[in-house]
Amino acid sequence: LFVAGVGRSLRIKKRGKMKNLNRICALGNVVADGEVSEKGQYKLLKFRMATNRSWKKSDGTYEKETTYHTVERWGAHDSISRAIVKGVPVYVEGRIANSEYVKQDGSKAYFTKIMADDIIILTGKSEARQETREDDGPNW
Repeated sequence: LFVAGVGRSLRIKKRGKMKNLNRICALGNVVADGEVSEKGQYKLLKFRMATNRSWKKSDGTYEKETTYHTVERWGAHDSISRAIVKGVPVYVEGRIANSEYVKQDGSKAYFTKIMADDIIILTGKSEARQETREDDGPNW
């Protein structure tokens, strides 16, 4: 089994059971300033980003769809946390995670988020390109 990726290839060997892959690459814009909280000795960066796709309809007009994503990054450095501000284009690579919580009425609610391994600021208000590839915290 061969799986092609963006700019690189990934070989998955098949022995018995099929291997699984949970990987996402998203390119979009930050929709609100990031928030940093501390959980024990680690920092958690949380922000929302929007991705867009467009397509040409049969009548020749274009349709646009925007999807919003919650992104979390454990162990984010202060420099990247300060750079995550509304309007900044970012590239995020990580995995999809599902979580649940109990609402006020007692029912369960579920949501999906991106657990980021890498966050790359493509351009920003400081006009500086920054990248995180640190491995200094848990990656749940």
